[in-house]
Amino acid sequence: MTTPRDPSVGEYIADELAAREWSRADLAARTGMSHEEIAAIIDGTKRILVKDAEAIGRAFGTSAVVWLRLQKARERKPDDER
Repeated sequence: MTTPRDPSVGEYIADELAAREWSRADLAARTGMSHEEIAAIIDGTKRILVKDAEAIGRAFGTSAVVWLRLQKARERKPDDER
């Protein structure tokens, strides 16, 4: 039996973008981050850093802590539970 995995921080960001009807380029413009950085976070190839979380939080009207906790929660899971 497989257990459901927790979404990655990138999946949460992608869901937020979809809900707001924003593109990755829109988020990049609103955060001052490059499109490549946004894509890497969403695709899961880049960890979200404090500065990234602060910028994303400002863009979405949330706290940076939200995004950092999502990142940390995902990292605490053993590989076989992801």
